[in-house]
Amino acid sequence: MNSETDDLTSSVSNASDNYQFKHIPMKYFPPFLKKIDEKGKTEKSIHLPFTQLNLLNGHTYGEFVQEFTQLPQSIAERQIKTFYFVRHAQGIHNEAESKFGTDHWESVEAKSEQYFDATLTDFGRNQTKLLFDSITKMQQSTPTLKFDLLIVSPLSRAIQTAQIAFQPLFDNPNFPIYSHEMIRETIGRHYCDKRRSITELKQLYPRINFSEPGAFNSDSDILWNANERETQEQIQLRAIKFLNWCFDRFVDEKHILVTAHCEIISTCARILGANDSMQEEIIGNKDKYEFKIANCEFLPIVAVRYKNRL
Repeated sequence: MNSETDDLTSSVSNASDNYQFKHIPMKYFPPFLKKIDEKGKTEKSIHLPFTQLNLLNGHTYGEFVQEFTQLPQSIAERQIKTFYFVRHAQGIHNEAESKFGTDHWESVEAKSEQYFDATLTDFGRNQTKLLFDSITKMQQSTPTLKFDLLIVSPLSRAIQTAQIAFQPLFDNPNFPIYSHEMIRETIGRHYCDKRRSITELKQLYPRINFSEPGAFNSDSDILWNANERETQEQIQLRAIKFLNWCFDRFVDEKHILVTAHCEIISTCARILGANDSMQEEIIGNKDKYEFKIANCEFLPIVAVRYKNRL
């Protein structure tokens, strides 16, 4: 895309040589990956209602927390965390694509500055309120599930979703809330995916920490390019960088909320779903598995990071 993105790709590739990622399948949650058969077909993904928060019938988050705390947190240099991924609610760009159709959206509307840093629609805000109600009920019935921190994309639709869905966390001045460049939506060409400057974001969202080391490289959006769209491999590499940052920066924190976007969450899920070595599986994983998270869907994944053997 540009020199800054090339530098990012190079640095992430070097960092990724040290680790590989997997997940621990838990009986409480539906499988998030669907294997694609030889004919290119895949089963339809399961999307449970907001009220269930992707919890299968007959189970509670209290049961999950109890089993999670019993997992060995460090065996042979392995680390375990639960990521609770949430895709933003419906944005004005999602509404426009539905209205105009994907072809017209891609060729015309997506290139319009009117969708710059797309915000939520009224429908999206209602979706987020439903998610808030579901999380509130869950935490009332399962007080043992306490999130350790929240990480949000710097794009406004993700921040607005988090502000509503996790309002008590924003109201608590001691709860840590960070933003990170690497969990943006696919970068380039679409104005809805171009971010504001860090200076402006700090003014708009003072509750969020935009200054954590390693989270941003510049005040302005130097990664976005009006003519080129990010490749799948580049998205995968920044997803790896984000996961490594979480494990390195938050050693003791085990329950991490992440509010972001469809493609980056789906990519993290595919990375964590890899069964073999990272170099063999992750880049090619997109050809073997299908996954797409719905607007405002709540997706828990128990993630494991292993140190590669030399």
